[in-house]
Amino acid sequence: MHQNDIVTFRMDQLEPAYRDTLEQQDINGYLQLLSSDAVQWWFNLNIPRVAIHFVPLQEFPDALPQKPLRLIFISRLLTGEMTSESLAEFYRLFLQNNDPDAAILAVGAAYRQILDEGRDFSAFTQWQQRAEKLLQQEEISPLAAAFLLGLMGYATIVAEGNIISADALFVRQLEKIEISGSVSLRVYHAAMRIFLLLYRGDLSSAEIFLQDSLPLRGDTDCSLISRLYLQATHGFYRVLNGELKMAQQILDKTVNHPLFDRMSSSLWLLAQSHRLLAYAYSGDREQADSIAAQIRAWNVPQYNAFYHSYLHYSLGIAALIHREYRKGSIHAEEAALQAEKCQSHLLQMMPPMIKAQALAGMNKKEQALRIYEQGFQLWEQGGFNLVASTASLDVAAIRASQNRLEEARKYFQRAKDKLPEGEPLHLLYRSKKFLRQLELRLFETDDERTLKWEQYPIRIQTLGELRIEIGDHVIHDRHWRGGRTKLLLKLLIVHGGHNVSANHLADLLWPDVDGARGMQDLKVTLWRLRRLGLKKGEEPLPWLRLESGQLSLVRSLCIVDAVTFEQRMKSLLKSSRVDIDELIQALALYRGDFLSTDDSEMLIIEHRERLRQIFINGVVLLSEKVDSNELMEQTLDLLIQARELDPLNEKIHEHLMQLYLKLGFPAKALQSYQHAEEVLMLQLGIQPGPVLESLANSIRNEYHC
Repeated sequence: MHQNDIVTFRMDQLEPAYRDTLEQQDINGYLQLLSSDAVQWWFNLNIPRVAIHFVPLQEFPDALPQKPLRLIFISRLLTGEMTSESLAEFYRLFLQNNDPDAAILAVGAAYRQILDEGRDFSAFTQWQQRAEKLLQQEEISPLAAAFLLGLMGYATIVAEGNIISADALFVRQLEKIEISGSVSLRVYHAAMRIFLLLYRGDLSSAEIFLQDSLPLRGDTDCSLISRLYLQATHGFYRVLNGELKMAQQILDKTVNHPLFDRMSSSLWLLAQSHRLLAYAYSGDREQADSIAAQIRAWNVPQYNAFYHSYLHYSLGIAALIHREYRKGSIHAEEAALQAEKCQSHLLQMMPPMIKAQALAGMNKKEQALRIYEQGFQLWEQGGFNLVASTASLDVAAIRASQNRLEEARKYFQRAKDKLPEGEPLHLLYRSKKFLRQLELRLFETDDERTLKWEQYPIRIQTLGELRIEIGDHVIHDRHWRGGRTKLLLKLLIVHGGHNVSANHLADLLWPDVDGARGMQDLKVTLWRLRRLGLKKGEEPLPWLRLESGQLSLVRSLCIVDAVTFEQRMKSLLKSSRVDIDELIQALALYRGDFLSTDDSEMLIIEHRERLRQIFINGVVLLSEKVDSNELMEQTLDLLIQARELDPLNEKIHEHLMQLYLKLGFPAKALQSYQHAEEVLMLQLGIQPGPVLESLANSIRNEYHC
C-alpha cells in the first residue's frame, strides 16, 4: 500500500500535537512524536493515518536531521521501496538496537510482502520462527504482540491451511488485545475468528461473534481496514445463512467504499469473491458475470499465483452454482495448479471439493467419490468441518442415486456429526433444494420408528404450544398466512393425520359454502400450508399428499408428536404384555396438553381431553407394573403430572399413595390423601371414596402418622 495511493493530504487531518510542532517549526519534536505514534498506528491497522503524518516530511527533506531508524523503515514501506533482503536487514538492526516492537513491524511487513507476491508461501516458515522468538521477549508491548499474532494466524490459514492451529494463535491474540485495549485489532480479530468458525461449520458461534463485534465498527478508534474485513466476513456469513439480499447489500457497500480499491489485495479479493458468491447463489447471472469480469481484470496483471488460484477457485464456485460443471472442473484444476506453485496448502485443499462436485454433476460419480475419500482426511485434520460435512452429503447423494440407501444414510449422519452438536446442516456451493431432495430420497419409509425425531425434515410439536420445525427453521405464529392455514393443519392432526377426507375438512373449515367452492378453498389453503416457512423461490417438500380425496401427512417426511403418542399408546394399552421401557418412552412424549392454549374449536378441545385420558390411563398402567425403585421414582413424577391434569381422579391419588408406600414414604402417602381430600371438598363438596379413606386409615394405624 503506497502512501500516495491512500491519502489526499490536508493540514487539518494531522493530530493537534503534530500541527503545533509544524507551526513552531519543531522538526525534531515532530519526528519524536511520529517515531512513537506511527508504529502504534500501524499495529492498529490505521495505515492511512500513518501515511498522512508522513506527508509533511516531504516538504523539507534537506532541512531534516537524521531520521530515526523506525521512520526510515516506515517511509520505505509507504513508498514500496523494500526488498526481502532489506526487510531481513531492518529486522536485524531493530534487534541490535533493542527495539523489539519495531522488529515486529519488520516481521509484519515481511508477511505482507510474501502474501502480496504470492509466489512462495514456504517463505513464511523462517518469519514464523522469528515471530515466535520475538513473542518470548518480555519487552514487547501487548499491542505489538496482538498485531503479530494476528498476522501469524492469517499466515497459518493461507500457507498451512490449518484452521485449528490458526484458531489457537487467534486465541492468544485475543488475550493481548484485551490487555492493549485496541478496538481495531478486536474488530480484525473478530473478522478472522468468524471466518474460521464458518469453515468449522459453527454458524451459531459465528453469529454471536458478529453480534458482539458489529457495534464496534462505529468506534472512532476502529480503523477502516478492520471495518472492511469485518464487513466482508459478515457478508460471507449471510451467504452461508441463506440471507442473500442482506449479503449483497453488505458486500456492495463494502466494495463501494471510496478507498476500497486502495486496500490490500487480500481484502479486495476476499470481499469481491464473497460478493460473487452472493449473486451467483441468488441466480443473478448478469451481476455475477460482471463481478467475475472485475476480478479477472484486477487479478491477471498482478502475476500472483496465490491470487490466481483464488480467482479460479471463486470462478469455479460460480460455475458450479450455474451448473456449468465442465467449466467448474477446469477452474478447479487451474486453482490447484496455482496453489501448488505458491505452496498454499489452503488452496490445495479447497479446489478438490469443486472438482468432485463438478464430476458428480457430469455423472462421473466414481471419480468424484475417489476425490472425496482422499479429501476427507485433509479437511478433517485442517478443521474444515463445513467442507467435510458438505462432502459427506455429496457422497450420500451419489450413493442414494446408486440405490445404496443404507450407506447413503450413514454419510448423511456423518455430515451431521462433523458439525458441532445441535448445529443444523449447512452446505457449501449447494442449494437448500439439494438438501431437501436428498432428505426425501433417504427417508422414503413408512416406519416412523426407524428414524429419530431430529432426522425428519418436518417436525410438528402440538403437545404444549404449537411449534413447527422445517429443516433448520422454526415456524412461529407470525409466519402463518392466515388463520385457515393453521386451522387446516390442526384439524388434519386431530383426525389422525392420515387418509382424512378432504370433503370433511372443507366442510369444517367453510361450513357455509357449497362443496365445490369449499374444495377449491381447501386446495388454495393446502398450497399455502405446503409453503409454510419457505422463502420466495424455494421449492417445498411434498410433506402433504392429497390423493383420491384423502389428505395425509407423508410419514417419511413429517412427524407429529401427538399422532406418534396416540398411536404408540393405543398399541401399548391394547397389548396383553406391556413393555415397560416402551411405555415410559411413549409417556415421555406427552410434554403438555394438546395445543394447550387453543380453545377456538370444540374438536381441538375434545381431542385434548382424549389425549389427556390416554396419558392418564398409561400412567396408571405403568404404576401397576413397575417393581424397581428407579422405575418407581420415574413413575412417581408421571403420576404427579397426571394428578395436575385430572386432580379429581381418585384412581391417580390411590396409585400415588401406594407408590409412596412402596418407596418407604408413608408421610408423603398421607399428604397425598390430604391433597385429594382438599381438592374433592373444594371442587365437588364430597369426601374421598372408601378406597382412599381405607388406605389412609391403614397408614395412620400402621405408621402412627
